[in-house]
Amino acid sequence: MPFTLIAGPCSAESREQTLSTAERLLPLTRLQIAQEPLRFIFRAGLWKPRTHPESFSGVGTEGLPWLEEVRERYGFEVSTEVASAEHLESCIGSGINYLWLGARTTANPFLVQRIADYLKSLSTSKKDELTLIVKNPINADIDIWVGAVERLLQSGIEHIWLVHRGFSSATPTQLMRNQPLWSLPIEMHRRFPTLPLLSDPSHLTGDASKVPVVAQQAVSMGFNGLMIEAHCCPKSALSDAQQQLTPQQLFELMTNLKLPKPASADAQLEQYRQSINEVDEQIWELIVQRMDIVKHIGEYKREKGLSVFQHDRYEHILKSRLDWATDHNLSADLVKKIVEAIHEEALRKQL
Repeated sequence: MPFTLIAGPCSAESREQTLSTAERLLPLTRLQIAQEPLRFIFRAGLWKPRTHPESFSGVGTEGLPWLEEVRERYGFEVSTEVASAEHLESCIGSGINYLWLGARTTANPFLVQRIADYLKSLSTSKKDELTLIVKNPINADIDIWVGAVERLLQSGIEHIWLVHRGFSSATPTQLMRNQPLWSLPIEMHRRFPTLPLLSDPSHLTGDASKVPVVAQQAVSMGFNGLMIEAHCCPKSALSDAQQQLTPQQLFELMTNLKLPKPASADAQLEQYRQSINEVDEQIWELIVQRMDIVKHIGEYKREKGLSVFQHDRYEHILKSRLDWATDHNLSADLVKKIVEAIHEEALRKQL
C-alpha cells in the first residue's frame, strides 16, 4: 500500500476547530513519499475514553456532520475511534469507512467481540468498504492484540491495519510516554505479514517536540505509515494538548521524512551479513555447550540435595555482566535481558 498518513486533532472539539485544522492540513495532499503521492486520511476523535470522569470525553454523534463536511469540502477520507457497536453503526451511517479501535478497546475482548458481532451482520459489500484500524493494547501482551485481530477477521472484515502506539509502563523513559518495545509490532507483522503496520508517535512520546524523532525511527524500520495528532491551535486543545503538532510542524515532519530504500543486492551488505552469520553460529554453539554443563550441574545439585536457585551466584553473574556492558558500551537493558533469559532456561533444565 502507498505510504499513509492518518492525521488530525485528538478530538473534534467544535465545527470551527475541525474544519480549520482540516483546511490547514490540505498542503499534505500535495506531498510525495518515495515518488508516490502521500495517502492522507483525516482523523478526529468523537468519543474519548478518559481516565477521569471530569475530563473532556468528546462530542459524540454531534461531531459526525463535521467529519462529513470535511470529507465533502476537502475531499479527505475521514476516520474516528469506535469503542462499541453503537459507535460503529453511527459512523457507518455517516459514511465514515476508516475506524480505529483504541488501546483500551483492543484490550477488552468483550468490546471487540461485540464490534465483531455487529460487523458480521453487515452485507459483504458494506464490509468491503470498511477498514478497521487496530491499535496495540495498553499492556505488552501480544496475544491480546492478536486476539482482537482474529475476532475482526472472523467477522468477515478483510481490510485491517495495525497501529503501534507503545505500551504503558510504571517507569516511562525520558523520551517516551509509552514504552515502544519495538520487537512486539515486529512480531505482530510476522504473524500478519499482509496487514499494514503504522506507528503512532504522538502517543508513544506524549511530547510534540519528540514526535519527529520517533516517526523517523518507525519509518526506518519499514512501517507503512504514521498516525499523528495535529491541531490548529494545540495550546487550546481539550485533550492531549502537549503531544499535538501544528499543521505546519506536521508538514515539515513529512517533508523531512526519509524512507529507506527498497532492498536490493549489495555485495558489501551481504559480506557483513555473512560475518554476522558466522558469529551467530559461534554464539549458538556456545549456548548449547553452556546448557550441557547446566544439565550436569542440575544432576549434581539433586545428588547433593542443593537448591537449584543460588542467589549469590546469580547476583555475581548479573553484576559482572552489567559491569562488562558498561566497559564495552553496550546497553545494560539488553545485557540484563540476555542474562535473565539464559538463567531462566538454566533453571528449567535443572528442575
